[in-house]
Amino acid sequence: MFRRKQYRGSFLLLACLTLCASADATVFTYVTIPTSNNIQSELYSTFPTGTFVANNALATPFSIPSAPGTCGPSKASPCNYYDGFGFSGNGTSITMNVSVANPTDVYTLMNAYKPAAGQQLATIQFVGTGGVSVAFPLIGGKDIRDYRQSVFASTLANGISGVQALNAFSCNDPANCISIAGGADNLFADEQHFSLGPAFAGQTLTEIILTDTYNGSSPILLGVTVGSGSAESAQSIEVQDPSFETATLPLNGGGGPFSNLIVGSTAYPTDGTLANWTVASTTPAAWAGAWDPNLGGANWNYKWWSGNNIGYIAIIGAGTVSLSQTLSATLQNNATYTLSAVIGIAINPVAYNYSLQLWAGSTMLASTSKLEGLPNDSSGTDSVSYSSGGNNPEAGQPLKIVVSATGVKGVTTGAFFDEVALYASSGVSVSGVVSASAFGGFTSIAPGSWIEIYGSNLAADSRSWGGSDFTGVNAPTSLDGTSVSIGGYSAFVDFISTGQVNAQVPSNVGTGPQNLTVKTAGSASTPLSITVNALEPGLLAPASFNIGGTQYVVAQFVDGTYVLPEGAISGLASRPAKPGDTIVLYGVGFGPVTPEIPAGQIVQVANTLASPFAISIGGTPAIADYFGLAPSYVGLYQFNVVVPNVASSGAAPLTFTLDKAAGTQTLYVAVQN
Repeated sequence: MFRRKQYRGSFLLLACLTLCASADATVFTYVTIPTSNNIQSELYSTFPTGTFVANNALATPFSIPSAPGTCGPSKASPCNYYDGFGFSGNGTSITMNVSVANPTDVYTLMNAYKPAAGQQLATIQFVGTGGVSVAFPLIGGKDIRDYRQSVFASTLANGISGVQALNAFSCNDPANCISIAGGADNLFADEQHFSLGPAFAGQTLTEIILTDTYNGSSPILLGVTVGSGSAESAQSIEVQDPSFETATLPLNGGGGPFSNLIVGSTAYPTDGTLANWTVASTTPAAWAGAWDPNLGGANWNYKWWSGNNIGYIAIIGAGTVSLSQTLSATLQNNATYTLSAVIGIAINPVAYNYSLQLWAGSTMLASTSKLEGLPNDSSGTDSVSYSSGGNNPEAGQPLKIVVSATGVKGVTTGAFFDEVALYASSGVSVSGVVSASAFGGFTSIAPGSWIEIYGSNLAADSRSWGGSDFTGVNAPTSLDGTSVSIGGYSAFVDFISTGQVNAQVPSNVGTGPQNLTVKTAGSASTPLSITVNALEPGLLAPASFNIGGTQYVVAQFVDGTYVLPEGAISGLASRPAKPGDTIVLYGVGFGPVTPEIPAGQIVQVANTLASPFAISIGGTPAIADYFGLAPSYVGLYQFNVVVPNVASSGAAPLTFTLDKAAGTQTLYVAVQN
C-alpha cells in the first residue's frame, strides 16, 4: 500500500489515510501550546489551519488554531505559533501541562530563527508520573533548522538518539512563500519525532518543557502531538532507587556534592553512601556513586535528570567500574524484557564510555551503549530488549542490572546515569484481523491485500518500513524481529507496534481458512484462522470522509484537489467533478494484474486488472482509462475514471463490480453538471 519513499504533493492526504490506518493502535492527543503570533502572516502564508497532517512518511496529525484572535497585522488573525524566546532567551522555558496515559512518542513542529550549525539551541523535556523524565537536545542542522533557506543551519542531518527529524511542510512558490523576513523564500516547517522509550509505560505524561539554551537564535513552535498506546503489554519490574536519590554526599570537588563507594580509591576518599547499588572496580584510580551536579561550569546547562542525584562513574586510566543491583524478580520463560536508562554527557566531558546491561544470575543477557556519540551538554534514553524464549536455561535466576564504564590508559573516562527502569511483557497474542480499515475493513482477506493485525506484544517497538528495509524493489518480510505468516507463507510487513501490525498478504496464499501467526524474536502467537477469498476489493473511503452520514470515496483530480462538495472538510481543497473530468481513486484487494506483479514488490510498470472491472457514477457506466496497481507503490490499486454525463448531485452513488460481483461498500462522489 505504501511507497518506499516519502509522500509528496497531492499524495499528502493519501499518505495520512493509509498511514492513519496503521495508527489505530496509537491514540493521538493534541497539546495546547502557548501562542504569540500568526503563522500565515509571519511565517508561511500558505500553511493550513485546522487539522494539519505532516507531509512525510509519519503523516502525524497536528492541530493548528484557526479561530480569529489578536495576532497578525490586523490584530484579528489566529494566534497559532510561539516564538516568545527572542534572541536573548538563554535559560528561559515554557511548560505545557498535559495528561496522557501510557505515552510512547511525542511529535513536534519546530524550526528556528538563524540557528548555527552544530549549536544546541534548546532542550525539550518530557516529565511524567513516577519520577519519569526524558530530555532531548535541539541542535542546529541535526534535529532543528532555520525555517527558511539561508546561510544558517538549513539541513536535517539527524544523528541524535531517540529523535527523528524530517520535513513536514515546504513552500517553494515565489508568489506565495512570504516570510516575516520579507520577500519570497524557500520555507520549511519540520517535524521532530521523540521516542519516549519504555520508561513511560504505565505512567502519565504530565509536562512538556521547552528551554532555550542559546542566545542568538530562537526556537519556533507550531504544534505538539502526543502518541499513546496500551499499558497492557508491559509491566514494571521494581528497581530500587532507580534515580540514585537514597544517598549521603559528603564530598565535593567543586561540581556539586557526591559520594565515592570505591574502597581504597586513590582519586577521592571513600566516603558517603548509595543505597541498593553495589560498586565494583578493577582499579583504585576511580570513583563512583551518587552525585548532585551543579548546573553550568563543566557540567550541564540544563537539568536532564529527575530528583536531585544521578549515578556516576569516573576512571583515571585503564580499568572497568560498575554499579549493579540484583533484583527480587527472576527471569521467566516466554517474556520480553526491556531495560532503559537516561544517559547524560557534560559540557566539558572527560572521555565518555558506558554499558547498560541486563543479567540473569551470572549470565549477561543483553547490553547497549548506543548513545556514546551524544554531543556535549546533552542527554538521551538508551534501551535494550531481551526475549527469553520458551525454555531458557537461565529461567529462575535473579535478574541483575549493571551500569559500567571502561577506561583506557592516559585518559579520564566518565559515565552518568539516571532513571534506570526495567519492564517485562508476556508472549505474543493476536486478537483480530481485518483488511485495511480505510478501505472497507472486511473480516475476510485476499492475496495481495493489506491487513491490520491487532493484539498484544506484537513488536518490541513502533515504526513503519523505510527505504533501507527494502532489497531492491522487494519489501521486507520482517521489521525489528516481527514477522507474519499466513497459510505458511511470509507476509510483507509495513508497520509494527505492540498493539498492531500492518502487512500485505502474500500472493501464493490459498483460499479458504488459513492460519495467521505473528512471530517476534522470542515468541510466537497461537495461530488464528482467517478466511482468504480470491478477491476482497475495497476503495479508499476512511471515516474522515463520512460527512453528515454520507460516506464519500477518496477521489482526486490530477491537480491534487479532492472531489467533494466545496468546503466539505476544513482545510482541504475540494470541488465537485464535472462530466468529462478524470478523477483518480485508490483501492486494495482487487487481485492479480497483467503483466503479473507479485505482492511485496514496488510496482515498476503499467498494468491491468486480470479480472473484469466496471464502475458507475450516478447509475451511469463510466470509462476507466487505467485500472491496475499504482506505479511506485506496493499493493495499492489506482483507477483513473472519466465522469459520465450525469445529473448534478452533491452525493452521486459510486458503485463497481469486479469479476461480475458488486463491491460491498456504499460510496458517493460529488458531481456538478
